[in-house]
Amino acid sequence: MKSKNFLLPMMAFICAIGMAFATINQSSDPELDYIVTESGVEIVEELNCEIGNTPCEARITPGGTPYPVYDDPALMTRKIGVGKVKNAF
Repeated sequence: MKSKNFLLPMMAFICAIGMAFATINQSSDPELDYIVTESGVEIVEELNCEIGNTPCEARITPGGTPYPVYDDPALMTRKIGVGKVKNAF
């Protein structure tokens, strides 16, 4: 019984250290933007959405559907601009 009292906290500590090294750093790249489409995520060069407070959208084909643009690969931060649809082609 005493060995369980020692081993369980030790195993939890070892697992916590292992998980700390297994995380992925998904910080935003200031030179890339991410467009979410039906077929997945398209990575494009930084779009100039100008200064504003409306979410930015972009087309990846001429006359195509506008899609939301994100600043980070985790797709958590929408790119903000003046509300115009940008061309990413």
